[in-house]
Amino acid sequence: MKKMIMLASLVAMMALSVNAEQKIAVLDLALVIENDPAMAETQASVREKITAYEKQQEEMLGVREEMKKELEEIIKKTESKVISDVAKKALEDQARAKIQEIKSYENDIKDGASLAQKRIADQTTRAQKKILDKIKAVSADYAKKNGYDFVIPTTIDNATGMFIVLYANEKYDITSEIIALINQGVEK
Repeated sequence: MKKMIMLASLVAMMALSVNAEQKIAVLDLALVIENDPAMAETQASVREKITAYEKQQEEMLGVREEMKKELEEIIKKTESKVISDVAKKALEDQARAKIQEIKSYENDIKDGASLAQKRIADQTTRAQKKILDKIKAVSADYAKKNGYDFVIPTTIDNATGMFIVLYANEKYDITSEIIALINQGVEK
């Protein structure tokens, strides 16, 4: 039993000595991303695409409304007492065709919305990956030059909603240095 306690104490002391030699920094990843000029460009591009998509949607909805008015006109004509059965049947066929045309157009509107959302999401994902890759490279370079063994993000993990680091002393925070390095040479 004493040997186990001594062995456990020895392992604990070794772990403490190893930990004492490690230099650790923390980084507010969300703040770095927010201050990255590439993120501002991505957000502006996304807003531009959303505005263009909304304009296109408005135009398509206007066309759909015109199609509905045309359908109403056809239906009104079928209700006339002075038209022949043959003409009435032709108008009813025309109304059915117009209904199908409207449904098809509405599907095109929905498909266009889905495609636009997918394109915007894909663009955002690609941009975020580039930004994260750049942050990782800058952070790694900074850590190597300044003797850090680890750089740990302090932001929330989106998958779990939990903080990755619950507390870190401010003296270990290198966020402002990384932001400065990323923005170096960038005109504001």
